[in-house]
Amino acid sequence: MKLWAGLALAWLAGSAHALELALPDGAMQAHDASVPAARYALPTGPAKAGTVPLRQVEGTLRHRVWHLSPPQTLAVLLASLRAQLEEAGYEVLLDCTARGCGGYDFRFAVEDVGPPQMMVDLGRYGYLSARNSGTGHYAVILVSETRSLGYVQLTEITPAEIALDLDTTPDAQVPGAALARSGDIARPLADLLLSQGRVVLEDLRFATGNATLENGQYPSLTALAGFLTENPDLVIALVGHTDAEGSIDANLALSMRRAEAVRDRLVADYGVASERLRAEGVGYLAPRATNRTEEGRRANRRVEAVLTQP
Repeated sequence: MKLWAGLALAWLAGSAHALELALPDGAMQAHDASVPAARYALPTGPAKAGTVPLRQVEGTLRHRVWHLSPPQTLAVLLASLRAQLEEAGYEVLLDCTARGCGGYDFRFAVEDVGPPQMMVDLGRYGYLSARNSGTGHYAVILVSETRSLGYVQLTEITPAEIALDLDTTPDAQVPGAALARSGDIARPLADLLLSQGRVVLEDLRFATGNATLENGQYPSLTALAGFLTENPDLVIALVGHTDAEGSIDANLALSMRRAEAVRDRLVADYGVASERLRAEGVGYLAPRATNRTEEGRRANRRVEAVLTQP
């Protein structure tokens, strides 16, 4: 890959004050979307014991993604991006990679636009967040790579106001936390369903080895129920997924039972009409990560909400 052309970061003209990163030659933009009056959960530290410290920022949100081919190493990529941000007057809040960030727990606390535009390898990703104290703008960079492509996602937040920092502690430890946070994910969940047709319900917790959904309120289910209320003509398929341990028949059955458990919880506790929900299970046939590592297996054990026709 050619050297970076003019390692500089310039402000674009106009009121948006968008950042323009100097990316490697051949970088292709794959995504550019803005959401006004959005709420963004900004990770400010690595995950520890399943907890990611977050700063809630409200304002205009812009996601951009570029594909790089062939990719540079993550270390070189992050170092150059950090230098550009610092040159533009940003103070780095957090700079980490994969294990140093907290692995699985951290990666899924970071909002991204999702595949195919943005692919994130659980073992090969980097994260960089920074704030410009002069303008109040935030910049968040997520990078990852596959064998054939490198990925750079730049998220810019122009804040309307900044709320207090808070930790994403499991709901069982902080009564009412799930309800307080449900609004934080309602808009991203709706955006993903409408733009990509699917969203992973990341916060669901099942008892080990079975299909029992643990007690408690889940922000993702609150947001999904709200989405269905606001869109009365839409139907959701809940699709269960497993890791690759065990037989295909056993995993198909387990994934189906977990999807049914989520459906039943939405009907019983969130007031969703049963005819608005379908439950399906695909076992280990649609992984989103390798099943050769524990982090990958954890990522594959999930339930997704998929938008279908009535």
